[in-house]
Amino acid sequence: MGRGTPAVHGLLRLALGCLIGILPYTVVAAPNDPPTAVQATPPSSASSPLELTADRLEYREDRETYEADGSVVMTQDSTRLTADHVTIRMLTGRLTARGAVHLVRGTKEVWADQMELNLNTEAGVIANGRLLSKSKDIQTLVTARRFQRFSEDRYRAQDGSFTNCDAMEGKTPAWRFTFEEVDVTLGDSLYLKNTWFCVHDVPLVPIPNFNYPVGVPRKTGLLFPTPGYNSEFGFHYRQGFFWAINPSQDLTITPEYFSKRGYGGDLSYRYIFSRHNRGQWLLNGLQDTELDRLRGFLRGSHAMQVTPSLDVRAKAFMVKDRTYLEDVSDSGTFRALPAAESTLNIRQQFGHGSLSLLAQYLQPLQAGGARTFQRLPELRTDVRNLNPFNGPFLLGVDSTLVYWWRKEEFTLARSDVMPRVTMKPFYPGNVVGVIPAVHPRVVTYTRGRRTTGLEQRETFWASVRTYSRLMRRYGDLRAGSLRHTIEPDVIYEYVPTTKQGDIVVIDDVDTLSKKHLVTYTLRNRLVQSGLQGSGADLLVLTLSQSYQVGRPTGPTAPTRRFSDVWGRAVIGNTLTVESSFDPYRDRFRQVNTDLWYKYRNSVYGRVGHRYTRTGIRFQRGDIWNPLSFGRVFPPTPKISFLTASGAVRTPLGLTVGGRVLHDLSTGDTTEYDVVGLYQNPCRCWSFGLYFIKFPDRSQINFLIHLTGLGGTNSVGTQLLQSLLNPLVAGERGLPW
Repeated sequence: MGRGTPAVHGLLRLALGCLIGILPYTVVAAPNDPPTAVQATPPSSASSPLELTADRLEYREDRETYEADGSVVMTQDSTRLTADHVTIRMLTGRLTARGAVHLVRGTKEVWADQMELNLNTEAGVIANGRLLSKSKDIQTLVTARRFQRFSEDRYRAQDGSFTNCDAMEGKTPAWRFTFEEVDVTLGDSLYLKNTWFCVHDVPLVPIPNFNYPVGVPRKTGLLFPTPGYNSEFGFHYRQGFFWAINPSQDLTITPEYFSKRGYGGDLSYRYIFSRHNRGQWLLNGLQDTELDRLRGFLRGSHAMQVTPSLDVRAKAFMVKDRTYLEDVSDSGTFRALPAAESTLNIRQQFGHGSLSLLAQYLQPLQAGGARTFQRLPELRTDVRNLNPFNGPFLLGVDSTLVYWWRKEEFTLARSDVMPRVTMKPFYPGNVVGVIPAVHPRVVTYTRGRRTTGLEQRETFWASVRTYSRLMRRYGDLRAGSLRHTIEPDVIYEYVPTTKQGDIVVIDDVDTLSKKHLVTYTLRNRLVQSGLQGSGADLLVLTLSQSYQVGRPTGPTAPTRRFSDVWGRAVIGNTLTVESSFDPYRDRFRQVNTDLWYKYRNSVYGRVGHRYTRTGIRFQRGDIWNPLSFGRVFPPTPKISFLTASGAVRTPLGLTVGGRVLHDLSTGDTTEYDVVGLYQNPCRCWSFGLYFIKFPDRSQINFLIHLTGLGGTNSVGTQLLQSLLNPLVAGERGLPW
């Protein structure tokens, strides 16, 4: 029935196979034992002898047969067989156990009225048997009127059932499969005859009679359907079929139907050709009856490590029409994608750096068009930390050569070469570290914004960084303590003015603004140290601000010398606050908060708020330094956006969660989701529901999962997982 389906034949093999292993011994009478007990002499490779006890034990020398009656017990290591009567025919190697037969081996158990086994041919029969296998996550029970083992890889069970429910003896399981006959050939096929899926022993779904391929851990079969209703597309039904091609490849075919919009589905292919060669691809299509055309997308990735230092990574995402994801997708992330990105990255590493080739194609979805620039391709070299003659300097160089292509208007090529010279840190007074650095840079274009000739700009970045680290410990280290560290960091940066007017601006490389800044960063850290030396951050507080040393110039330069004060506070695993404070107006320009709370595995909540005041705001970081604040953005409208999610577990086995994305500035709710998951007491099945509400439509879907018979993989399942995993992660019987 899908990925991860446990096969009945595994238990048949175990039940009869463990008997094969218990008796390849020469059984002899122990001279000092009473007549009700014997010991078996194991082969030299065995770890311990076999013991046989009974109320009456008789050896018939003429037939070379042992007869054991009454409370028969056979034990060897972790294997134990009990029965009312056991006969062992040494000449033919045949063992027969009758009456309340019970075989235990580790976490596996077999009960039967009678058990026969040929120790030489490994064939055997179990009459009226029950086979139980327990693992960490799954308890599997198979019953049958007759189990047969014909050879090492051929088995048959007749008139029986199979379930993963933990139903007690004599109780009806919540679900099980009943069958007239199951015929298994290991590594080849599994034949089912007259099989039904039953709920509380009421037959509901018949299983067709035919051979199912078997022999790999992931089993071929139907996945559980996910029916639902969409307010825009009508009734929705999705049904997958999983094909385990071989142990390293599988294919999932998932047709789906929308009563008001059409039909289509997914084709998903995954493969692992080797430990360093793998990938997965998804082809989605929809015959849109409303628009009378075929729509869809292709998405996938491939990763291959050719040698220990050479790897290739490819990613593809192509959409047939740019509005398809926004119209049809149930994923808010996909609906808001500005572009579908496809890339090819080939990277060769060497001793002090790397050489890489990158090709990138952006298919515009929300924005852009035929004038969008594409990296087709980019060649990059990166050389780091060369230390000639073991001197005081570290040398390196970054260089890129990229061809920018687009369908309409001009194309161009750009080279960017930036050598790096950095002095090794030195420590005046052994308190403060100092690192001077200079990065010359030459960027050349095959054309300009309005000219067709070469354009070139030369500049450099010079800096001096000073840093230190102060620490004090409070409390006894042996009993746990509190450690406080202060980490000040000051950097001076200088970038001269360069021409900008005729440069084609595509990315950050083309915007090399003047800098004459001093930026300080102050980090405070409180760490709770444990008895074993481990520690957990109680508080990490970071403050940073830039100061314009020279007179501010340029259209994006701030009008005042001091920038906003950027701060970030992380309090344990509970609260994160990031803010930008205007010191001239004594107000915050920007405040972003994330609050997380969890109480055991009963309830959790997560709230995030993004707030930006109307007006200009400082750009955090640039191509030279991620913590400088030398430029400002053009005035932006007010942003006040709330995200909230959480879940609660009820005593009745129901876990409910939800998420809301709400724009406080406009009062619009862009999306809210509600999910629920019911798990029955023994965790052998679960029922899920998810509801998604977008501004233009809403959708509700259902899913059912039977433990051990595979999970589902859809947007709804991923939504259930993301919202409920903080409370139920790692539990048995989850549908993902």
